[in-house]
Amino acid sequence: MQNIAQQSDQEKEANQQLQKKRQTWIQQKKPQPSDSLSKQHKYQQKHKAIAKQNLKPLKKEKEILENQNQMMQRTQKELVKLNQQLKYQESDQHQELFYQSPIMFESTKMCTGMNGVDFNSWLQQI
Repeated sequence: MQNIAQQSDQEKEANQQLQKKRQTWIQQKKPQPSDSLSKQHKYQQKHKAIAKQNLKPLKKEKEILENQNQMMQRTQKELVKLNQQLKYQESDQHQELFYQSPIMFESTKMCTGMNGVDFNSWLQQI
């Protein structure tokens, strides 16, 4: 009986040793990340999440600024057009005044071919 008990104890010890060897072999087969790598990975994941949260309001601000920039460009183009129109109107007005003044002078003061006689006095004579 003692032999049977000793054999069963020896078998149990042998089985335990085999299980320990299998566990160490499995652990050696699977490379586990070191603590520093796992900490770095957790750190990166955490900061990626924070960065995404911080980017949301920045995207909204970017859209708002782009809209404002487009509006400013439109208004600037409109102002340039208006300035050009005003410049052309001023030059047209000056030309009109320049061309109108001799006509006004001739019609009120003098008529061509009258030898310096005032137009109004000439009309009264007729």
